[in-house]
Amino acid sequence: MTTFQGQVAVEATTAQAAWGRAFRAAMDAIAGCFARREARTTAAEMITGLLTEVDTRNCWTPAEALGHPGPYRLQLPLSRARFDHDRAREDRPPGRA
Repeated sequence: MTTFQGQVAVEATTAQAAWGRAFRAAMDAIAGCFARREARTTAAEMITGLLTEVDTRNCWTPAEALGHPGPYRLQLPLSRARFDHDRAREDRPPGRA
């Protein structure tokens, strides 16, 4: 591996770590809006699927890209999960004055 390849690898790893921290912070900010932990996890998975490189943005293609046999798991946050919309619209993150 050349020095340039090593530098590119380090920068990619650093960018990936920064993206992971930013994504977790965003999901933590809305976590309290979901009534159940499973819905929070599935919502994060759905957003990850929507951000993947796929041709169309519906529940089928991201679900398949994530390894699911169909869209049903990713449709849960959209159809049945309890979500506190008022809390999500607040100007400040939950727990901060």
